[in-house]
Amino acid sequence: MDYNLDWLINDYGKFLEKFGLDENSVRQHYTVWKERSGLDSARDYLWYLFQVILGETAKQVTNEADLQKNNLELYSAMWFLQTHVEGQVATELQQLINDTKIRLWQIQLPYHFHVKLSGDDCCPYCNDLHGLSFGPEDLLGHEVFTPLKCTSPSGCTCIVAPVADRDASNQIILK
Repeated sequence: MDYNLDWLINDYGKFLEKFGLDENSVRQHYTVWKERSGLDSARDYLWYLFQVILGETAKQVTNEADLQKNNLELYSAMWFLQTHVEGQVATELQQLINDTKIRLWQIQLPYHFHVKLSGDDCCPYCNDLHGLSFGPEDLLGHEVFTPLKCTSPSGCTCIVAPVADRDASNQIILK
């Protein structure tokens, strides 16, 4: 496959438009970027655009939930590019995705929760943690689980999911 500017526009144009980059601006800035960077790869340019969007989002978005939603969408697109287009393992991005999901749940969910890990048949490290639950802060601190310790050659496939905390009478504990 020829990963050129047309590929970038076709595959990522709608995504980039969500963040204020229409096709015309992407094409115009590509020329400037090539001259400044000395690079000529549409994939490198896309990585550059991801970084620009991350920086601008952090500056412009004032609502924490919206920031986390934007970051989750960006990290997911970056993960897809790295794993499906470039054929690489993206454990660092998986860690960012998990952290961002947990932060978003902390903001949006109306109840207290713990996070359950699902990673059966991933690797010995992940298999030992499969089915266990942890507090959100424990996972955000990367003390009890991190995809970076996964030894699967294809990258960590563990899933994190929120589970509502319940009191002695099995009622969900609201915030």
